[in-house]
Amino acid sequence: TAIALNNLAEVLLAQGDLAAAQKCAEEQVDLDHVTGNQRGLAYARFFQGRLFLAQGKLGEARKAQEEALAIRTKMGEKTTTEDSRLALGLVSIEEGHPADAEKAAREVRDQAHSGKEPEVEITAETVLASSLLALGRPVDARVEISRAEGLAHSIEDRLQQIDIGILSARISFAIKAWADQTVRLAAMIAQARRYGYMASELEARLALGEIEIRSARASSGRARLAQLEKDSAEKGFLLIAGKARAARAPN
Repeated sequence: TAIALNNLAEVLLAQGDLAAAQKCAEEQVDLDHVTGNQRGLAYARFFQGRLFLAQGKLGEARKAQEEALAIRTKMGEKTTTEDSRLALGLVSIEEGHPADAEKAAREVRDQAHSGKEPEVEITAETVLASSLLALGRPVDARVEISRAEGLAHSIEDRLQQIDIGILSARISFAIKAWADQTVRLAAMIAQARRYGYMASELEARLALGEIEIRSARASSGRARLAQLEKDSAEKGFLLIAGKARAARAPN
């Protein structure tokens, strides 16, 4: 039952059904409290942290991830502990503390660099690239996202490849490698939509709108972001909705 709830919650989050995903996570937490399943409880809180982040609830996201990390650390689970540290790194970036995320991601990346944990290494490289971009170091971010792209070719995870591609397009634009980024993102939007990855579709739409505003397509970008803000808010993705609103505000 616990595994089924976990799998269902992941699918629902990717598909953009935050209300149903939240219900699954709450049922998981209740079940694990009753059974005393600490491993399951840690995963449920880890998942809730990601859900809260999508909803723009940064304080609740941090609390959930810190609880998950504490349980996993106590249990001595190396891989899941690393997952929690990286999830906290993403929260730190949104809180305006990308240097904290950079430090954690480098440590996890270096520990996973043996090649025995490619999924963890890919996530670490991605979080590291995100933190470096937020720190205004896109050239360094390009190095890390290129490593993530190379590793992702060995992992048949279409959702992860789309998310890496979105970040790669952002970084390329930041280092003035403008060519084809809008075309690239439009293709990712179509791909995410085709496979039902609503969360990734919204993220790609945000990246495309932000790039258009900063280039010669400001009117198109503002219109795109206005529609994105509406769509994201309706679906509960308030973090993206807030970013869309901020991006189209007059400087």
